[in-house]
Amino acid sequence: MSDEKGRETEKRVSEIELERQALVQDLGKRDLEKDLEKQNLGKRDLERDLEKRDLEKQDLEKELEKELSELLSDRDISLSEEERREKERKLLPHRYEVRVQTQLDPIVEETRAYRSIAKEVDDRYDEYMKRAEKKK
Repeated sequence: MSDEKGRETEKRVSEIELERQALVQDLGKRDLEKDLEKQNLGKRDLERDLEKRDLEKQDLEKELEKELSELLSDRDISLSEEERREKERKLLPHRYEVRVQTQLDPIVEETRAYRSIAKEVDDRYDEYMKRAEKKK
């Protein structure tokens, strides 16, 4: 009788173990299915983004095409090549040069300040300092 009970217990234990393994496999499958579903959702989002970008690109291309056609249609055909070049040259912005006159040379002043603090390793500003002193 105890032998029979032991066999039944072993049988029941093995059944429970098989059920546990089946549940683990089922849970693993569910996890895989969830992961696949997330990936599919991600793919759908990417596809939507790509479609959106394609539409924006098409809109931009249409806009650029429109601007180009306007620019080409605005061009005065009756002008000669020289007149057209002159007109284009006048449309270019002028170059400006701003010069500021100072009483003291900032490079000389800065070099003197550095030399009062520390000794230079190389004498790269000596020539400049000599020329600056001659100008005074």
